[in-house]
Amino acid sequence: MSLDARARRAAQAARTSVDRLPPPPAVGVLVARRRRRAAAANALVLALVVAVVGVAWRALPSGSREPAVAGGPVAPGRPVVAARIRLDRPLCHVEVGYGAVWVTSSGALARVDPASNQVVATIPTPLAGRFPSIAFGEGAVWVTSGQSNGVVYRIDPATNRVTATIPLPGGAFEIVVAAGTVWVSPYDPSQPPSPGAGEVVRIDVRTNALRSSVRVPGVPLILRYGLDAIWVTGGDEHVYRIDPRSGAVAGPLGGVDNVNAVGGGALWGTYVNSRQDRGVLRADPATGRVVAHIRIPDGGVLYAFGLGTLWVAQGPPTTVPGQGAGSAPVTPGKLYRIDPSNNRVLGRPVPLPGIEPTAVAVGEAAVWVGELDDKGLTRFNLVS
Repeated sequence: MSLDARARRAAQAARTSVDRLPPPPAVGVLVARRRRRAAAANALVLALVVAVVGVAWRALPSGSREPAVAGGPVAPGRPVVAARIRLDRPLCHVEVGYGAVWVTSSGALARVDPASNQVVATIPTPLAGRFPSIAFGEGAVWVTSGQSNGVVYRIDPATNRVTATIPLPGGAFEIVVAAGTVWVSPYDPSQPPSPGAGEVVRIDVRTNALRSSVRVPGVPLILRYGLDAIWVTGGDEHVYRIDPRSGAVAGPLGGVDNVNAVGGGALWGTYVNSRQDRGVLRADPATGRVVAHIRIPDGGVLYAFGLGTLWVAQGPPTTVPGQGAGSAPVTPGKLYRIDPSNNRVLGRPVPLPGIEPTAVAVGEAAVWVGELDDKGLTRFNLVS
């Protein structure tokens, strides 16, 4: 299973363009990897979904407020398609913040106005490649280059202009903002993770200068921020916690080996026990102990937390041509909603309009899903 549907989709997009945000497509780029574990008499295959990109899944605020991990009660209603927004290039990653929807693609960042569902600005990010990610904080939008040529763009949401281009010593993949600092995973998703320890790069938001990096035991792949901590999924298949103020590293956590979303007082990741038994796991942030498994068929999931629930965009089991005469049937992906109060799927999963989801984000009272094989962004509103 792909690491975050973003990376897998990025690989697919690369065949035509890019991913999780490609010029080819990809909306959420996650890095693919598999692992085997012995448990009793069964082999446990755990797949990490990275992403980016994206990734992401946290609820972001509007206006000038800083983004925060969503909590609160479950918003009522069922998701219904409210708009389909066409883009001028395949998208990679989607996030919501500062009153807008932001979409990365190769070489550009698009800003979508949720009031009109129109692209109102296209901001050049020339070095953005296959796996760019987005974060918000300290009055700025931050975008990684998403490739081995590591660069972070700082963008003023008031003017839609790049105010700083910050080179990094390695790649630039995942990104979060916490405690007046920008945190970046220098991993290059197009390359297999190297063994051993790694570092999370830090940028001072006041000066745009690099600070000393924070060393972690495993090469950092996925970064998520929430519950006053930075959660690092490492290439060693462990999760570490970083105090955003002191930079102190704790872990690895006891039971969970990947974190793709934070919300509702919990950590959310991916599990794969078998082809028939896979889906979403919930872990206790204090101990890392897995407290629930929620089965989601067919794997390939993207996460976002918002409107009081965890949203999971799942791709179809078959998206490539079949062997011999004809092609294998293509079925749409599905959008699931999980209630953190009981760890159950709310209602029936909703079919996605596009062939395969590449990114999912929540904000501005809506859920936004990007599509891999189309330059499209679908908006879902909750309708009673």
